[in-house]
Amino acid sequence: MASALVLDNVALSAFATGGWFHSFSFWDDSYELLTPQTIWEEEFAAYHESHAVDSVPRWLSPVAPETQIDTAEPGALSDNDWRCIVLAKEHDGMVITRDQKLREVALDREIETEWLGKFVLQTFERCGIARSAYEAGIDDYLQDSYLPAASKTELREAEKRE
Repeated sequence: MASALVLDNVALSAFATGGWFHSFSFWDDSYELLTPQTIWEEEFAAYHESHAVDSVPRWLSPVAPETQIDTAEPGALSDNDWRCIVLAKEHDGMVITRDQKLREVALDREIETEWLGKFVLQTFERCGIARSAYEAGIDDYLQDSYLPAASKTELREAEKRE
């Protein structure tokens, strides 16, 4: 079982798009939530200035991988995708993404993955996102995500676990 969850840029963006970024609270403190430091500093923070996301939220830890990444390997992954894989390997983590190629490469390296939509659903159901915030942001999240209709319906109709 993974001890850390590694969020890629798309996962972080989903929480900003849904308006959940600063209201998010993680539902299981046995996991550490990580993202590559370069995603936070180069891709995410600069891109989302318009969302007033300029400080690292309390639930997230940007971390630089200790291992040098090898981007010479074929597979059409970005350097930051490779950093997600390396961080997951270093921290016994699971990669949270909706990027099919990143998921495939991680699985090929025996790294657990979880689809972002499933993670969002679990986070809401386990009270990591308040009902009012979830309802206010779900349409923006779904508009930004390329999910099958059945997945969108499941996310729209989600209920809190009692």
